[in-house]
Amino acid sequence: MAKYYTVCALLFSLAGCAHRDGAQLAGQPNHQAEASAHAAQLFKEGSALSAAGDLTRAEQYLATALREGHDAERCMRALLAVCVRASRLRSALSYAAPYLMAHPNDVPLRQLVASIHLALGEVRTAERELKRVLLLAPDAAEAQFVLATIAQQYPDRESETAGYFAGYVALRPGGVHAEEARGALVAIEPVHLPASR
Repeated sequence: MAKYYTVCALLFSLAGCAHRDGAQLAGQPNHQAEASAHAAQLFKEGSALSAAGDLTRAEQYLATALREGHDAERCMRALLAVCVRASRLRSALSYAAPYLMAHPNDVPLRQLVASIHLALGEVRTAERELKRVLLLAPDAAEAQFVLATIAQQYPDRESETAGYFAGYVALRPGGVHAEEARGALVAIEPVHLPASR
């Protein structure tokens, strides 16, 4: 499974996601404003603990901030990053599941969840998640590549493997994995491939 993306590699895609600033709404009652400020403080402290390497306490603070209503997107990404760094992959999945039910179109998070399932050896579940990614974002080249490497493990799925590798090359002709994808395609069958950029 060395060809699969590692969980940490997909964290970089999460780092590039836009975050809402969670600005305070004018006119909130005082108790709501205080709760919001408390949740924001928990998030800030959890982030500082994460930066300091205290991952257990960071997870606790960030999970509490999430429960207390701090910006769900920001909390989720920080929380999953902490869980992955601490090798608490099952915990990461338990946090991600309800979030994805509420936000099913969050493609980067779904890709991360797929990579966590791969790291746990849950290939079929990872494959199902990656196929959902492609339904949401057909131009998700990395999902195409990972699906190709999964299908490649099964001799009866050559045409599927070729389709995913070809999809990756079409989307990223000069991409990091383009040479590997082209090599795999040539081994499967001669095909016409886009030239590298």
